[in-house]
Amino acid sequence: MSWLFFFACAAAPEPPDGQRYAAALSAPPETAFAQCASIRSSEVRGDCQVANVARFLAAGGSIAAAEAHCASMTDAFWGAECWFQIVDSAALGLEDARRLCAASTVFSRPCLEHAMRRDAALIPSPVGQEPRLRTDLQQLVVHALPDVPTDRQRIIAEQLFTARIAGRWREMPFDPALCGILDEMTCMHAYQHSIQRQIGAVCGAKPATIERVRASGLSGWTVAGAALAEAVWAHVCAR
Repeated sequence: MSWLFFFACAAAPEPPDGQRYAAALSAPPETAFAQCASIRSSEVRGDCQVANVARFLAAGGSIAAAEAHCASMTDAFWGAECWFQIVDSAALGLEDARRLCAASTVFSRPCLEHAMRRDAALIPSPVGQEPRLRTDLQQLVVHALPDVPTDRQRIIAEQLFTARIAGRWREMPFDPALCGILDEMTCMHAYQHSIQRQIGAVCGAKPATIERVRASGLSGWTVAGAALAEAVWAHVCAR
């Protein structure tokens, strides 16, 4: 009888990968790496390991220990994703990220771009010094992405510049005075950038009034900004 009981236990099926995945990501992150490694499917195992790297760093784990886990991964794709995850989870800037981004192989370009954007957010942006900001961002892009074609570098730098200007009224009404010495068209373009996520909620059969804009979560605009803001909303809602 005891022999039959032993045989039944030995023949019991192993937990499915989904169950192992859930158990691993419910465990303390420092012990979950071993549980992730026991998953049979390389796809599920890699996803588990990368997700746990983010958990591990968020819980105060060291970058060096996270690197050791990434280096132990046998799947090339998920290993590359793991190095990328370290850079993003630790919010590394460009210089600290370069070595890890190089290890992320197929993800090296987006890895560098993410780190570059974090550095871009730290560049001073005083009102009235917009040409200096644009130049600093152009230099940052060239430094971060030297192998990217020049015309593409300019586009990326201008995107960063527009985002920085748009961020000036993120928590306040649109005011063209915050565009500093920029021309009117560039100022309008920056405002349009700042409202992208609310266009669907505001545009409709009715005009985009300041009341509807505020109801979408935006702060509206100042009296001085009314003409430009209304022109931008008329343009985006007509598309």
